[in-house]
Amino acid sequence: MPVITTRGESHREANVNRETVSFLESEHYVSISLPQHPYQEVLQRAEPYGGQAVHLNPPTLRWPKAGPAASYMVRYGRQADLSDAIVINGVPDTFYRPQQALAPGVYYWQYQVEGSPWSESMSFVIDAATPIWSVEDWSTVLSHVPLRHPRVFVHPDEGDALRAQMRVGGKAEVLSAWCHALAEQIGQPLQLEHDKPRIVTTDYNTRVLQIWDAVAAVKQTMLPAGELAFAYLTSGNEQFAQEAVRRAMVATRLDPDGYTSIKVSDFANGEIVKNAALAYDYTWHLLDASQKAAMRETLRQRIGAIYQRYRPNLEQRLFQAHAWQHIMTDFMIGALALYGEVPEAKEWFAWGLRMFVAFYPWWGNAEGGSAENPEYLTDMSLVYSQLNAVLIRKATSIDIMEHPWFKANPYFVIYSHPPKHWRSQLGDFRSEAKPDGRIAVPMLHYALRFQNPYAQAYAQAVGVKPTTGDTRLLYLLSDIDAAPAPRPLGELPKARAFRDCGMVFMHSDIDDPSNNIMFEFKSSPYGSFNHNHADQNCFNIIAFDEILLADTGYYIGYGDSHHFGWTITTAAHNCVLIDHQGQACQKLDAYGGITAFFTGSGCHYTVGSAAAAYHDVAVDRFHRHVLWIEPDMYIIYDQIDTPTPTSTQWLLHALEAMDIDAANRWVRVKKGQAAVSAYFAYPSVGSFRQTAEFAAPVPEKPVKGKPEDYPNQWHFTADSPEKIKEHRWLTVLFAHRSDEIAPPVERCQGPGWLGAQWCRQGVDYTVRFAADTGRVQMAFARIKAQACGLAAVINGDAARYMAISATEIVVDDLWTLLSDVPLIVEATQEEAHIDLRVQVPSTAKIRLSCTQPDGPLRHANAEWDWHNGYLELTLNAGDVRLSWNVAP
Repeated sequence: MPVITTRGESHREANVNRETVSFLESEHYVSISLPQHPYQEVLQRAEPYGGQAVHLNPPTLRWPKAGPAASYMVRYGRQADLSDAIVINGVPDTFYRPQQALAPGVYYWQYQVEGSPWSESMSFVIDAATPIWSVEDWSTVLSHVPLRHPRVFVHPDEGDALRAQMRVGGKAEVLSAWCHALAEQIGQPLQLEHDKPRIVTTDYNTRVLQIWDAVAAVKQTMLPAGELAFAYLTSGNEQFAQEAVRRAMVATRLDPDGYTSIKVSDFANGEIVKNAALAYDYTWHLLDASQKAAMRETLRQRIGAIYQRYRPNLEQRLFQAHAWQHIMTDFMIGALALYGEVPEAKEWFAWGLRMFVAFYPWWGNAEGGSAENPEYLTDMSLVYSQLNAVLIRKATSIDIMEHPWFKANPYFVIYSHPPKHWRSQLGDFRSEAKPDGRIAVPMLHYALRFQNPYAQAYAQAVGVKPTTGDTRLLYLLSDIDAAPAPRPLGELPKARAFRDCGMVFMHSDIDDPSNNIMFEFKSSPYGSFNHNHADQNCFNIIAFDEILLADTGYYIGYGDSHHFGWTITTAAHNCVLIDHQGQACQKLDAYGGITAFFTGSGCHYTVGSAAAAYHDVAVDRFHRHVLWIEPDMYIIYDQIDTPTPTSTQWLLHALEAMDIDAANRWVRVKKGQAAVSAYFAYPSVGSFRQTAEFAAPVPEKPVKGKPEDYPNQWHFTADSPEKIKEHRWLTVLFAHRSDEIAPPVERCQGPGWLGAQWCRQGVDYTVRFAADTGRVQMAFARIKAQACGLAAVINGDAARYMAISATEIVVDDLWTLLSDVPLIVEATQEEAHIDLRVQVPSTAKIRLSCTQPDGPLRHANAEWDWHNGYLELTLNAGDVRLSWNVAP
């Protein structure tokens, strides 16, 4: 009697005779389509359009601006002729988001500049599974805003309760340490006691150094002002209030169009706004009329400068990193502090609120990823995103953290920067780093907000208390007593895809950096814009606490000759050049996408598609397949098609010189106790070369440090042997201890497929991929399949198989699986037990040979019948597990 189970994240059990059936409904599918509509750097046409599936319900509709004083109308409905349309008049923005969720289905919409014809009709789709986040109507929301001080991060009615919380437990300890540090700031000389002259220049170094100097001077003078003001609010120490006011009054004497203006540094201007506003809000009842007037005027001018820069510019150029990293939050802090006291403040705050509800977070969607890469999330945006959520919730009752991105984001942090591990190497970063309190505190906040035991485990593993003003503030504003019990990170799946930002992370032992292998892969719909690089379909490997294969180049100053000439280019990454051309840099439309992802019990698989990223050479297809066979084998298969014959260059980069055996097609990277050995199976010929030179060297006079602070790194290129239209690269990588040797690998080839095979410690491994996009017949050892890819791990009588895009699998005379749609299947076979993990892209009819059950099975998610020697299943999309014992 077979026992067949289907299971997943949530279980539903039904008993039919002696059969037990458990179902898992998962959000992961065999594949998703590469986005047809890349994000727009500057809005050229309205979106969403063309039947796009939106990421959130209700969606945000936006359109190109018509003029500085234009007012708009919007209408949307279910009928193509919009005969049932809801019409919204007098829209002041170049965007509109309904505040209540829409029913699933296809929608049509138009916008109109008042007095002009309606735009063309556009459409979008809301799926039943699209996450929902609704908010109250705006008049109700704004009615919650307090008209008394303090009102920034705290409600005016909770002052006594807040101070009581600070007297006990961990909060008392953190506040005491903070107050002790702040006491040393009282009476200190201030760098901006006298304003500095603004230098207008086009010289790169002079301009960047002025920016950095302005930010440093503002932080030394003004950052303590906001912290001192909060310390006064929570401790009652009036010395802190007096020092906060002294520093805020210094800001009133600075030229808002000068050295600290938004024209020199948006960060410097934003820091003044934030900290002067906190001082104004928290010490308001101690200020005299002249001090209040001076602070209001300073804030009015500097907040107004942000507003003038961003409205409607930010609506039209949404992907401005600095705006969302913290300038918009600084803006909201300032606008809220002046709410009801400066005529413009209500408009400022209301617009900012609409922006955050419509677009935040701009760098990801429901999967929780961060398009600005892990460094810019964890070092800057993570704390600010949560403080911003606290600010808005306290003032308006809108809970920004109800956006599904926030609930999923802890997993992006866990996978991209695990505790005690080196951070992901993707994107701009100035140094390698391991997690500290700047990450631990927001992860603790996530643990509290979502009762997430893994975020709690992360915070405990890092074990660093808050040491900066913003992390202390977030900690003190959190309900730390409600923390859930931690659970080991090793319980999580070993691989996870964040398709919203185009990143996949695989970990062999995430709880132990000395034993973990981290493989990261990127193919992003956000392209190479801002702090992203031209690195679609690139990968990196960190093994046993050593960085082995990594992005190269240095991020010294944004946009310097080395940064833009090397660091952000494809040539600096573990990727592919086509006819020596890389992907377009600083382009949102030089994009990629994760088009398949599967995680099993011992095999894991993903695919990136990056043809659209190449602008200087025509590319029809660039699919990079990555198959991870646990614990340490990575097979990379590249399918590159071009309309005319081209050459290709396959790249590897390391921090140490590589050992190259060109005759036998091996490359080895060693660092400390770790190593990676790469075997190039296909093409079987072609030149190997290595250099330690950067195509664009570090500047002779870098804006930070000296050239010798930036040592050489090593760059390997494998060249295709000839110019052809169809390139196929098959490379097998072993991540191992440096005192170990990778096993010999043998290439193999058959009708329509390429492959490799090897034996390691008595276990036989075989991998094969279709040379083209279609499925081909593959057969070896005990298995045959009609598939696009096939792998086998055979250890005596035990075996594990993985079939990619398969419609037929036959294993000896033991079992057969037939499907009317392509599936990804991992099969584990031990003695008489068979276990299948199946990824179903859409409703599939499957025929599975096994012993006849006692009777037909039925369930809401599937139908089961016995017919002509097969168990026939109809399965809905998702991840399904089937297991049974082979009949004796």
